[in-house]
Amino acid sequence: MTRIIWDSPIRRFYETGVSRGVFYPSDGPGVPWNGLVSVSETSSDSTESFVYQDGIKRRNTQSPGEFSATLEALTYPDEIADYTSLWVNGRPPVRKQTFNLSYQTDLKNDHVGLANPYCLHLVYNALAKPNSKAFNSESESTEPVAFGWDITTTPFKFSGGPPSSHIIIDGTMAHAAVMNEIEAILYGTILDEPRFPTTDEVLAIFESHAIFRITYHEDDTFTASGPDSAVRMVDAITFELTSPSVVMISADTYKATSL
Repeated sequence: MTRIIWDSPIRRFYETGVSRGVFYPSDGPGVPWNGLVSVSETSSDSTESFVYQDGIKRRNTQSPGEFSATLEALTYPDEIADYTSLWVNGRPPVRKQTFNLSYQTDLKNDHVGLANPYCLHLVYNALAKPNSKAFNSESESTEPVAFGWDITTTPFKFSGGPPSSHIIIDGTMAHAAVMNEIEAILYGTILDEPRFPTTDEVLAIFESHAIFRITYHEDDTFTASGPDSAVRMVDAITFELTSPSVVMISADTYKATSL
């Protein structure tokens, strides 16, 4: 065990900035969302429930909220016309459809260098409602008009976690190969058009590049493989798992996942 160290330089990083916005229509390749100014994330409709027994509160539970956001940009892709109730560049509005969205936020550390210092945000099943906007007469201090949209989502259940519609991939923690493969899907390559990956694809990419790997077998046994720093034989019949993905649940129960 080690004593807590506060304000360690290696942990002194912060998140800032937003860039590389991509709009993914329900059909067709992703298109860049140029002029992205901000994405204000919120979690709505989170509710609490209490259980009382003999007049004493025994349990306090909270249901997860639904991801929502307010997106602000100076420009927008023409393809958004099919996903709002507005005419855009001569294209009439149609019934609102869900779309997917990705963007990047930067991680900064003023003291140490960070590998892949950014987070990838993947937003699933989104609907957009345009906000009001004001056009003012030009003057010496004229600023460009900012467009805004309220984004709501519908969470869905996927393997490996509770219902969600927002995945954050931290580049400082994920392997470089994972980031490269996911970005090749999101942003496209010379041969492949940009598209939005399914959650199963994202999980499979993490699994394929896992250094520490847990394989479960049909007879309720498992195999652990990895570097000596994660898997170590204590003696002929005893082994030790020291990967950060091994979590102690109780005195004799653990949860181990690939990493």
